[in-house]
Amino acid sequence: MVRRRNAEQGFTAIAIWHMGGGRYIMRHLESKADICWFMKKILSLLIATLLLQGCAPLLLGGAATAGVGVAHDRRSTGTLIDDNTLEVKVKGTIASNKLLADNSNVSVTGYNGMVLLTGEAFDDNIRQQITAMAKSVPGVKRVENQLVIGRRSTFMERAYDSKQTAKVKTALLDIKLPGFDPTRVKVVTEHGYTYLLGIVSREEAEAAASVASRVTGVKEVVTMFEISNDPSAHNLSGTL
Repeated sequence: MVRRRNAEQGFTAIAIWHMGGGRYIMRHLESKADICWFMKKILSLLIATLLLQGCAPLLLGGAATAGVGVAHDRRSTGTLIDDNTLEVKVKGTIASNKLLADNSNVSVTGYNGMVLLTGEAFDDNIRQQITAMAKSVPGVKRVENQLVIGRRSTFMERAYDSKQTAKVKTALLDIKLPGFDPTRVKVVTEHGYTYLLGIVSREEAEAAASVASRVTGVKEVVTMFEISNDPSAHNLSGTL
């Protein structure tokens, strides 16, 4: 079923920020810049509160976990940097086009030069234009456009997809193949569809797809693995 996006309704809100000493700031939130300002304030307060409550180890633990993932990745350090750079470049290229930015919600995932686009586009014309813009970015080897035609997903829908991603990552921990490391499988979920990326052996790919498909709530598993007879061998450093 094709669902068309309704015109977005603007809103006005008022943020009241306590500055201490009996001083308050009242600010109208009428634009994206205003909302970003307010969210940064909230985030700063949250981080400060966590630090005061002794939660610094928890925050640092998250960074340590990310570091482990990087250390175990089968891509070279140069390729990892290139993929992250590609994500930023593709996002920036799409955002620079007002027509595309206003009529889509696009998530960009880069892996070994391949760019996966997920999210929503208003119509097929917008979808095709986004594909063309992504392909135009230097360094992009291939574009996999998985955008669906329809309205933008809501915050709650995106939160549900994030929860599904976490559930799949947890399920991958149960794979007991010799040498298998679940952090080497990149997991992306949109609209209940789970995409699996990574440099893996055929046996690892089949095991990961099988486990992910059994996670409650996953509609379908789409594998975008690079199958290698020697998956532990790193690729050459990137050149972006």
